[in-house]
Amino acid sequence: MKANILDLRRERCPMALLLAKRESKSLKTGSKLSIYVQDAASLQDMLRYFQQQALNVELHSEPEFSIISLSHKE
Repeated sequence: MKANILDLRRERCPMALLLAKRESKSLKTGSKLSIYVQDAASLQDMLRYFQQQALNVELHSEPEFSIISLSHKE
């Protein structure tokens, strides 16, 4: 499985959400996208959006930021 990383730790809403949406639409079957997010509002918006899509969503929390991992549901 090929992993892609999108680092949005310096971005805030709405730009962080827009960039994450754009990148997730290009996600191919068998690929994984990891999104690094620091802004709490951006994180909540992204989780809400991605949970409504046909994607597997996993959240990992680090001390300074969070990582949202996306892949297609099989």
